[in-house]
Amino acid sequence: MNPTSAPSSLAYMALAALYQHRSATTTQLHQMLCPDKDISYVRHQLRMLRKDELVESVTLRQPRRALLHYLTDRGRAVAAEMPEVSDRTSPLQNLADVAARMLLPHSQAVLATHLAFLADARRRGDDYGPLDWAPETMHRLSERRTDAVRADALMRYTANRADGRVHLRAFVEVDRATYGSEKLTGKLTAYARFWQLRPFQGGGRRPTIESSQAEPVWTEYYRKFPRLLFVFAGGSRTTMLNRIEDLQAAAGGSRRVVEMLQEVKAGAALLEEISPTEDRPDLSPSAPAWVSLTDPGRPACGWMDL
Repeated sequence: MNPTSAPSSLAYMALAALYQHRSATTTQLHQMLCPDKDISYVRHQLRMLRKDELVESVTLRQPRRALLHYLTDRGRAVAAEMPEVSDRTSPLQNLADVAARMLLPHSQAVLATHLAFLADARRRGDDYGPLDWAPETMHRLSERRTDAVRADALMRYTANRADGRVHLRAFVEVDRATYGSEKLTGKLTAYARFWQLRPFQGGGRRPTIESSQAEPVWTEYYRKFPRLLFVFAGGSRTTMLNRIEDLQAAAGGSRRVVEMLQEVKAGAALLEEISPTEDRPDLSPSAPAWVSLTDPGRPACGWMDL
C-alpha cells in the first residue's frame, strides 16, 4: 500500500480510519466510509490490506462472529505519514490478546456514537466526515501526568444552515456504567478546571486555575469552548437514567461547574435513542433525545439545540 494513493481510495481511507479509531468491524467501516457501496467491496479491500500485511483481523463472538480489523506495525507506520491523521497518535492494538479485548466494549460504544452522528450528518447534508471524530483527546491540567481532562472523543462538526455554516465542537463522554457516579460527575469538575485554566503568571511555565489577565489555556485550541455531550450505553435503562440525574445534580453542585455551564452547553442522551435502526430510522442525534444538564425540566431536544 502506497501512502501517496489518492485520498478517495477506500483502502487508503480504511488505513486512516483504523489509525484514528484504533479498530473497527467490516460493517462499521462500511457504514463509516462508503454506505452507498455494497459491503463486498469493503471486504475485498480489507483482504488486500491483509495480504499486504497492513491490517490484521480477529473474529468476535458478538455480533455474529464479526471480523474486527486493526493495523499491524507496518500499517501504523504507513498511516502515520498520511496528512489526514499525521497530527494524531495511534497506540498499538494487538487484539489477538485477551487483555486488549477487555477494552473493546467501551471503544465499540465510542465508535457506535460516532457512526450515529455520521449517519445523521449525511442525512442532513452537514460537513462531518469519518475522521472528524478524534478519540481520546487529552488536555493537561498541571505538570502531573495523570492530572488531565481526557475526553472519549472530540467531535468537529459543521452544520450547513440557511443563514450560513456553523462550526460546532463537542467533547463526548461515553459512559457504560462500569464505575460509580462520583467518578462520572467528577468529569464535570475536570472540564470546569480546564475551562478556567490560565497560563502561570509567576515567571514559570506551569498553568494555574487562579484568575489572571491572560486568556484561558483552552483558547489556544478552540475558538469557543466545546459543548459537553454525555452518551450512556450498556447499562439498564433505569441505571442510565439514574446516572443522568446524578450528572444534572452535579451540574449545580459547585461554583466552578455552575460558572462553566452558564457559558458551555451540556446535555446527555442514551446511545440507543440516537442510533438509527432498520425499525427506527428516525432515531438520530439531532432528534429530541438530549436532556439539558442545567435545566432538567426542559423538554428533550437535538444536540445542536441544547
